Amino acid sequence: MTFLTQAQVVPRVGTLPVTGTTSTSGISGGKIYASDPTPTIKGVCWGTHPNPEYPADNHTLDGNGMDPFTSQITGLIPYTKYYLRAYASNTVGTGYGNQVVFWSVGIGDPFQGGKVFYFLQPGDVGYDPELQHGLIAPAADLVIQFEWGSPSSVMWSTFDEIGKGEVNTAEILKWHRNYCDPNKDPVLAADACHRMSVSYSGECYNDWFLPSVNELTELYKNKDFVGGFLTQPGNIYWSSSENKRTSARSVSFDEGSILNTNKSFKIRVRCIRDF
Repeated sequence: MTFLTQAQVVPRVGTLPVTGTTSTSGISGGKIYASDPTPTIKGVCWGTHPNPEYPADNHTLDGNGMDPFTSQITGLIPYTKYYLRAYASNTVGTGYGNQVVFWSVGIGDPFQGGKVFYFLQPGDVGYDPELQHGLIAPAADLVIQFEWGSPSSVMWSTFDEIGKGEVNTAEILKWHRNYCDPNKDPVLAADACHRMSVSYSGECYNDWFLPSVNELTELYKNKDFVGGFLTQPGNIYWSSSENKRTSARSVSFDEGSILNTNKSFKIRVRCIRDF
């Protein structure tokens, strides 16, 4: 009687998202789902071109065996787009995980027209484990203060969540254009961010928007890394998140509390964009 044996296979690997990035480093790793025989070496490899390979490109050496592993990525060129894959090798060959794209930037680093203040996390709208996304704010407020809108206006289609500021801004602008006279009515906070996009278009960044209240809260948490915020009492900023017919949500940058502010009040605006 002949006994059949399972064929040996190259490792089957998954790549972990890249987290904790700075201008020169980051953290990733991988999982090994199958391998016969057991891997003799494993790690991640990265480069500035798609589909990096081991050992030709930059790589880590993170031991052997089937256990999940964490990889410390070092020696990055600041403000550069990178491609990364986990890998594992056995006597059959080398297997690669899914590709992850990230940038060598950290919180507070200058990048694409402003400074990075947040990286999207699992559960955020727009989060993608294979493509790093984050939020950027310019280093200064808009010069003047703005109303949110008419106290009689109501949107009912704005949201609080991270990843919704751009959608909120588009809805506010749509309402404003349908029901307001641009020659008579004041410029609103959302429209001010749209106008900022137009004025910045020559620098290729024409997608600024009024942040949702949760996005604005994250900006408050990292305000010292971005800079340009005033310190006197009453330092309040508009979000694009509505509260009810007469009020919208704002954030106090004195201590981070979320307020419900009358839409006709003129307060500060710090537009943001995503990448």
